[in-house]
Amino acid sequence: MIAGWYLTLGISWQLGLVMFLLPYNIARFGMMSGNWIQHAFIEAEDPSNDYKNSITVIDTAYNKDCFNDGYHANHHLHPTKHWSEMPQWFLDKHMEFKKHKAIVFRNLDYLQLWWILVVRNDFEYAAKHLMLYYIDETMSIKDAAQYLKNKMEPVVAKKQGQEEESKPIE
Repeated sequence: MIAGWYLTLGISWQLGLVMFLLPYNIARFGMMSGNWIQHAFIEAEDPSNDYKNSITVIDTAYNKDCFNDGYHANHHLHPTKHWSEMPQWFLDKHMEFKKHKAIVFRNLDYLQLWWILVVRNDFEYAAKHLMLYYIDETMSIKDAAQYLKNKMEPVVAKKQGQEEESKPIE
């Protein structure tokens, strides 16, 4: 990449910008926002629980195009599982997901979810796609939206032996 960048700069800086710098930054932004949304909902009381701290998105074209990346909690729970086996593994283990109250979205992919939460700040729309079967089927859309919003609050670290007072992780 660096050699191509320097070669292109020798021809035209505008060409280098369009062929290398712009696509590179767009791809980086896409990867970082995708990674963020995959881990945006945190269970502060149980931060090592991969069912609760990595989301799953199902029934999206994204999974077909991106090697079932939407089954992200599966990736943390069983990292050696081949991508083509992820949907069936999720179905086989769905009671474990329910037991742990996993966050599962239907018909909403990562980019859409990122846009809805970060740009539009529309937690109710996201809640309409949240599969309450895994969390609490009696929860209203409004309560589900608040549930998601609460999960996005900053997590504070407590020092050993510290009870109430804590400071945000820097």
